[in-house]
Amino acid sequence: MKNNTPYRPAGARPIAAGNLLRRLYLAVCAAVLVWSLADQVAIEHADASFSAVWPLLLTAPGSLVWLVLPGEPLVSYVAAVLLGAVVNAWGWGWLVRKVMGGERA
Repeated sequence: MKNNTPYRPAGARPIAAGNLLRRLYLAVCAAVLVWSLADQVAIEHADASFSAVWPLLLTAPGSLVWLVLPGEPLVSYVAAVLLGAVVNAWGWGWLVRKVMGGERA
C-alpha cells in the first residue's frame, strides 16, 4: 500500500531547506548580519554608523517584535535578527506555497 502523504521533517531544517526564495533570503540576512557585526566591532567610527539598522530593516517586522528581548544588547540584537529572519522565511515559504498551490514550500 502506497502512502501519498508528503514527508515533512520537523524542526528548523524545513525552513532552511525549503524553496529557493527561503534559502536566498536567509543567505542575504546572514551576510548582512555578518557585515553589520564586522562594521560595529572592527571599524572605528568618528560618528554614528547605520550599519546596525540594515539587518533589522531586512528582517522586519519579525525582528522588531523580538528586539525587546532582555539581556545583553549585542546578544538581544543578534537573537532578534535571527528570529526575525526565521519567522520571515517561514512566511515567504507559506506565501509561495499558497501562490503556487503546491504542497512543498
